[in-house]
Amino acid sequence: MGNQRSHRDTGNARCYRDIAITEVEYAALAAQVEAAFDERLASRSQELAELTENRKRLQNESDKLLAAHFADAIDLDTLKRHQDRIRAGLADIDRRLASEHDHHEGSCKQLSTALRLLVDCATLYARTDEHGKRLANQAFTDGIEISEDEQATIRLAEPFTALTPASTDVRCSSTSSMVEVRGLEPLTPC
Repeated sequence: MGNQRSHRDTGNARCYRDIAITEVEYAALAAQVEAAFDERLASRSQELAELTENRKRLQNESDKLLAAHFADAIDLDTLKRHQDRIRAGLADIDRRLASEHDHHEGSCKQLSTALRLLVDCATLYARTDEHGKRLANQAFTDGIEISEDEQATIRLAEPFTALTPASTDVRCSSTSSMVEVRGLEPLTPC
């Protein structure tokens, strides 16, 4: 059993070496990801500028309504009705601006973290316990397909599929049998 586990772990580490990227590849891919997000943000800059302009317009309108009320030009009910409308508009704009910022920052950070995990993921896999190996398999793969000639193909999970410079299918050879894994057990030898 111990020898089988050692053989399995060695095979798995070999598979993880096949999907690992170097620091140089990490830096290049991280730059590409950041550039793509910046390009997306730039393409949305007109909409963001319009939202910001509408926010300023609503704030100015609110100030004018308040000044009109203090000058006895409008009654309290009218002021409240317009202030409620303005508050709802400002809340919507603030939500949309925050959502855009969070989406940009969160997604960019998530992809950067995923890229960082790919750097030397074989060492990560080799040095962790069985639970950690299961977690690695859940994070990195959508399963493994075994051909009749015992060639294993790892199906990388998102976002690794989009991030790895090589094909999303990583093939590893084996001298022992494998079973399909969907993140429930450590990878069997590949």
